[in-house]
Amino acid sequence: MTAGPASRLEVSSGGGQSGAAGSALAQPIVVQTTDAYGNAASSAGRTVTFTASNGGSASPASATTSAAGQAATTWTLGSIAGSQTLTAASTGLTSAVASANATSSSAAGATIYGYATDLGSSSSHQPDYLLGSQLVVTAPGTLTHFGVFSKSSGALVKLALYTDVAGNPGTLVASVGPFTLANGVNEIPATATLQAGTYWIMGIYNISASIGISFANSDVVKYIALPFASALPATFPSPIVYAGQRFNYYIRVQ
Repeated sequence: MTAGPASRLEVSSGGGQSGAAGSALAQPIVVQTTDAYGNAASSAGRTVTFTASNGGSASPASATTSAAGQAATTWTLGSIAGSQTLTAASTGLTSAVASANATSSSAAGATIYGYATDLGSSSSHQPDYLLGSQLVVTAPGTLTHFGVFSKSSGALVKLALYTDVAGNPGTLVASVGPFTLANGVNEIPATATLQAGTYWIMGIYNISASIGISFANSDVVKYIALPFASALPATFPSPIVYAGQRFNYYIRVQ
């Protein structure tokens, strides 16, 4: 069968890999020009640009298709663990998107505190509220990552860890962000020395967002209204309180 004119790019090989966040994937990402029916279509000399999500990069960032209509690049994942994408685009063609899973480089030997596994339901977080709940760190160590299991993508989020003072969030210990949420696991490097004890993990979003949530519990949630663009408070103000929600927030401690 003779292929028609090139109308799209498709990932030929290298998609679906897994690698450490911040590192280059073992196999290159190769894209192919195809016709409207997915048949390989020779289309030499086209410029293909590669754009990575989550702060990742591609080398080269642009490449010229071969006589067979292929272009390749090496994809270095961004520093946030979880699902990441690389988009290949060329003028006049439908773009191709490769996906990869970035794993935490410090996962081995680290202890997770909080809820890293999908809690099942989807939250309806509204913007401009700094909101969260307690977690208990059972042994001293070094904070290496904040984590959130997201049910949506595109929102900006800041995550923060506060001490506990008489059952309320107290002093800011560590924070990350803003960063853009991807669907599924998101892990963001952080560092702080933690003692054993109770802490509060809090999140704030710039637009409506959805993360994993469970309603089958009596967890206490505390929050304040705060414009997303504002700095996180060094000392948490007097919060508003309710109960009955558990969020897919967690930390890794080495």
